Amino acid sequence: MNDDTFKIELYLAEKYYPLRIKRSKEEAYRKAAKLVNDAVTEYRNKFGIKGSDLDIKDILAMVACHFAFEKLEFEKSSDQNILMESISKLDTELEEIFK
Repeated sequence: MNDDTFKIELYLAEKYYPLRIKRSKEEAYRKAAKLVNDAVTEYRNKFGIKGSDLDIKDILAMVACHFAFEKLEFEKSSDQNILMESISKLDTELEEIFK
C-alpha cells in the first residue's frame, strides 16, 4: 500500500466502516461523516423511527436524496456563475470595442 494512505474507521448511521484513505483527506472524510450523521439524526427526529414503518435504510435513502439534491443545486448555481462571468467578460470586451 501507499505510505500516504492509512486506515480509519468512520461511524456512519449506527455502524463503523473501515476505509483506507490518503492522510491529506482524513479531515474531509470525518467532516463528511459528521454531515451524514447529523442529517440522519435530523431525519430520524423529523419522521421518527420508533413506532413507524421507517428503518435506518429509509432514513439513509432520504439523506442520500437530500445530498444529491444539494449537489445538483450547487452544480446549477456553479453553471450560472460561469455563465454570468462569461457574460460580464463579453460585456467588458464589447465596451472596449465600441469606445
